[in-house]
Amino acid sequence: MDERRSRLLPPRDDGQLSSHYWRMLSEDTYRQAVPYRSGPDAYVLTVEGAQAYDVERALSLSHHELGMDNFVRHIASGLLSQPEVWLEVWFTDSVEPENKFGVCEVQGVKRKPNGGLAQVLPPASELPDWIVIDERWENEIDLDAARMIRIRTPEAYPADTLRGIMQEVSGMRIAHLPDWVTAQMDGQRTSPPRFDVAEASRTERLRVAQITSPIGWTAREWIFGSGDSRTMSEYYRRWRELQFLHFVASLRERAEDALRQTLTLAGNRCGFVASVVANDVCTPDEVSEIIQRFEDGDLPFEVADEIILQQAGAADIGRRQVV
Repeated sequence: MDERRSRLLPPRDDGQLSSHYWRMLSEDTYRQAVPYRSGPDAYVLTVEGAQAYDVERALSLSHHELGMDNFVRHIASGLLSQPEVWLEVWFTDSVEPENKFGVCEVQGVKRKPNGGLAQVLPPASELPDWIVIDERWENEIDLDAARMIRIRTPEAYPADTLRGIMQEVSGMRIAHLPDWVTAQMDGQRTSPPRFDVAEASRTERLRVAQITSPIGWTAREWIFGSGDSRTMSEYYRRWRELQFLHFVASLRERAEDALRQTLTLAGNRCGFVASVVANDVCTPDEVSEIIQRFEDGDLPFEVADEIILQQAGAADIGRRQVV
């Protein structure tokens, strides 16, 4: 059988996780990729020839991200910080239906001169203790291209643009008090210049808003902005939130395509036919139409808020066939 060839590697650590704004942007993208809400499920899976539960369980990309919804969330948020995501679909001879196939993300994929694919592995000495290392650890592993799925960033949001945003956001830090303010608080300095903490925070958020303007993120302005500290008008904030929804919908569209390819590949091998329906989950084109209505004054603020939160029925788009 075509069992898993790739090795589990730790996620890349380039220092981004130390940035408060990087974490917020990543969390917002992950959570909004598939809305958490009451009402009909965002995605509904039906299967002929197998149990839907077994198929959805096999789609889990990690132990803490179970099921189809988290499959979409994982890939969509992954494209935020990397230009492409690679998946390997593998199969076993197991008699247990939930173990007949699986899927995993593959780090370090490269295209070989002969057109094949390989996973480049770091030296065993550089790996954390939780990585299983055996005598077969090599510099690279040949992969089966027929079982590999490549997902790239949307054309509307090129990888270079996203890379630039993430690099700048990862360098941002929440405004800290200058040393001379701290010295005054400790009694080490008297009569320092005036320092407006609220204004410093507002200026910082303005900088973040400028950096992330290509994707519309507001750095949670609706949470942190109040009174004179607001950096955006009520209209502009909602317009930006809708732009961010378009960005997330574009990433989600790529993740849905990965879901489609995975279920098709697994279904052909394991003898089942899967169907996935999305309930009130906007496509990028639908969000573009919503933004146009908002700009034309045909969308009340309260309806825009419901759409931004992706509440069921707010956008009046109904059901959509995904797979």
